[in-house]
Amino acid sequence: MLADLLDDPNTDPEEIWGDEWACPKCYDGDSIWIDFDPEEQAEIERRLKGIEDGTVETIPWEDIKKEFNEGLTEEEVKKRDERVEKMLEEDMPKTRGILNFNK
Repeated sequence: MLADLLDDPNTDPEEIWGDEWACPKCYDGDSIWIDFDPEEQAEIERRLKGIEDGTVETIPWEDIKKEFNEGLTEEEVKKRDERVEKMLEEDMPKTRGILNFNK
């Protein structure tokens, strides 16, 4: 079942991550599964290793936010930032094991 619906069956459909799955019988608010094909999984593992050992360059979050903000009003940016901040505060502790490829 979609993990967001296990957290809250009334989740707005626009807020549901369509590739995050969990078992309804054993879901504990943590460990979810994400659908990756083997090539995507290998690429993600390669990039994570590169980040850990410093061989992969990363893009600063502020640069990414500038792209997200392009074409938005200040009010739209503020509203989105508040929503993201709330999501991070509420959901990040639950998703810390999200990239565990050994299961």
